[in-house]
Amino acid sequence: MKYRFIIFGVTLLGILLMTSCKENCKIMHNCNDKRAMTKYEKYFPLEIGNKWTYSSKGEPNYYMKVVGKKEINGKNYFKLLHSSVGKKSRTIVYYRWEDSKLFEMYESDKLEYLLADFALEEGDMFQKNNTDQKNSGYDVTVLSDDPNEFTFYYDSRELADEEYTIVFGVDVGKLKERGGMIDEWVTLTSYDLHCSH
Repeated sequence: MKYRFIIFGVTLLGILLMTSCKENCKIMHNCNDKRAMTKYEKYFPLEIGNKWTYSSKGEPNYYMKVVGKKEINGKNYFKLLHSSVGKKSRTIVYYRWEDSKLFEMYESDKLEYLLADFALEEGDMFQKNNTDQKNSGYDVTVLSDDPNEFTFYYDSRELADEEYTIVFGVDVGKLKERGGMIDEWVTLTSYDLHCSH
């Protein structure tokens, strides 16, 4: 009887630890990294191997995966593959951090855009312009600066009804987006964040 109680206790403890590890492992993407991630970078943790999968209306839509790093014009970027599920559509997008600012650059046009600034507060605005054309792009408003989520609203200066919203979650990345050609929320359904080596 005594051994059954010990075995039960050890088994229960093991289950609790394994369950806890699964949850904590998702956010321990920095466990072996010599360079500490800033509080801003935690809103979009970029490490090789990280992957996010999104769906709309319960159907898989696309995934993003960090597939490498690349230096472009003296700046270091993470290379992400954006791939549509069930289609042969693949796009390479480069992302880099500069303090609180997240920049993106599409491989197809090689123009860098300021995608988000996590040092701003609710109601603050900035412009998402490519670095060569200051009059084109989006006016961006911070809708929410919750410590766990940051929401940005992008409104095109050139096109009517061309706006979209992106929500980032701390220790996860992009949680959901809506707008542009997609009139409903595309939400994160799974993610896999890897420890750096």
